[in-house]
Amino acid sequence: MSSQYFALILQSKYFAKQTQIFQVGRSGMPKINQDQLSKIKIPLPPIEIQKQIVARLDKEMETLEKIRELKTQAEERINKILEEVWGE
Repeated sequence: MSSQYFALILQSKYFAKQTQIFQVGRSGMPKINQDQLSKIKIPLPPIEIQKQIVARLDKEMETLEKIRELKTQAEERINKILEEVWGE
C-alpha cells in the first residue's frame, strides 16, 4: 500500500465514518485501538491505481491552493479600493 494513499484514507470521511461506531460515549479526541482498527475495511486498489488517486488529489489540492491565493489577492484589491474610496 502506498503510504500517501494510506494517509489520504486516514484523513477521509470514509475512515471517520468507519471509526464512529468505536466512539460511542467518548468525548474529546477520538481514539481507536489496534483491534478496532483491524476491523475497518480499507479499499485497496492496485498500487498503480493508488498512485493515480494520490496524483489526482494532489492536483486538485494545488488547484484549490491557487484559488485560495486568488481569493486573498482579490480581497486585498477590494480593501485597497475601499480605502481609496473612503479615504482611509
